[in-house]
Amino acid sequence: MAARGEEARGAEVGVIGLGTMGGQIAGHLLAAGYRVTGRDVVMVHVIGGGTHSRLHCQLIANILGRPVIAGPSEASALGNVLVQARAAGELGSLTEMRAIASRMDGLAAYDPGGDPAGDELYGRFLDVTGLGVDPVAPAVA
Repeated sequence: MAARGEEARGAEVGVIGLGTMGGQIAGHLLAAGYRVTGRDVVMVHVIGGGTHSRLHCQLIANILGRPVIAGPSEASALGNVLVQARAAGELGSLTEMRAIASRMDGLAAYDPGGDPAGDELYGRFLDVTGLGVDPVAPAVA
């Protein structure tokens, strides 16, 4: 998996070239993340039901060119329990809550470019939708 923090900040969106639709979307998403947080997006954390689809998580990693951590699938329930424990004085800080959440079972890691089948599926998606070709200019009468 790619390094976290400062070491990974210069990572490129190199899995899909920026000249492609997927690369452009990835660039926009990563730029939006920077505008909102003021920090580069170096890793994506997928939670909820989408974590059950390995292909979904791998495509996210491939398209964004960033590692993906998937899980827990029941993040809402876990978050609820952690917030209640903090309100009851059982947990002292957000850092402590994050430490507990990170120790949960069921986390999976996906590295960019790690699944050729995902790349093939994305290529088929571009073909079927027509997003992988340049639009034809309208004819001038």
